[in-house]
Amino acid sequence: TTDPDTGNTFTYSLVAGTGSTDNSAFSIVGNQLRINSSPNFEAKNSYSIRVRTTDQGGLNFESPFTITINNVNEIPTAIALSASS
Repeated sequence: TTDPDTGNTFTYSLVAGTGSTDNSAFSIVGNQLRINSSPNFEAKNSYSIRVRTTDQGGLNFESPFTITINNVNEIPTAIALSASS
């Protein structure tokens, strides 16, 4: 967070509003945004969240964010073997 008042500390929260469609897929712990389960590019390649930052004086600012998931080559989960002649 950028604030003209030096020395401020901030708290962060996910809030409802424009761009908060996927807030439930995330949590905020301290100053870290965490996803609740491993993302899967094939199922969902981006998430929309809305974050509020609040300083110790109670002033706040909100903004929507789009989080884009990268497609990675997953490890195979099964191998099929067959006899060959």
